[in-house]
Amino acid sequence: GAYWSLLERYCCNCLKHSDHIDFSTYNTAACSQCVRRRTIEPPAELDIDDFDLHFTKLMFKKEIIISSETKEQLPERLDELVHLEILRVRCPRLREMPSSLGRLTALKTLDLCDNAVLKELPVALGTLASIVRINVDGCTSLHTPPRHVIERGTNAMLQFLRDLAKGEAPS
Repeated sequence: GAYWSLLERYCCNCLKHSDHIDFSTYNTAACSQCVRRRTIEPPAELDIDDFDLHFTKLMFKKEIIISSETKEQLPERLDELVHLEILRVRCPRLREMPSSLGRLTALKTLDLCDNAVLKELPVALGTLASIVRINVDGCTSLHTPPRHVIERGTNAMLQFLRDLAKGEAPS
């Protein structure tokens, strides 16, 4: 009863310190980490460092933008966002995409635009029946799939990845 009432009114960061807080006079505006004070919806563009902080609010989002100027990999729990339809990644130091993206079964659009050091797309993307668009414009280091496949568009890239997954020689 009382715990759930507190949970509805305060974020997990506030509750983490509940043994030090007098909730009868407490205001979430005083909490510098309070998710409820900072925003009801996660920001349109989310820094990788804030991913875990906003994770519970992201679980039902259909579109997110993840960015970082310094990180070389995406958050581990990204594959748990099973309702995600549009993923935009803006991480200029990102070298590889996790194969766990193949678990994002609702994903329709993957926008990797301008991730210049990204080397390859995970083969697991080829297993996604829902995906209709992959944007790799500005991914100048991408070698899997090769440039001639990329130029033919999303369907060609997906077929290439499917062929790789089956162990067949991609065309």
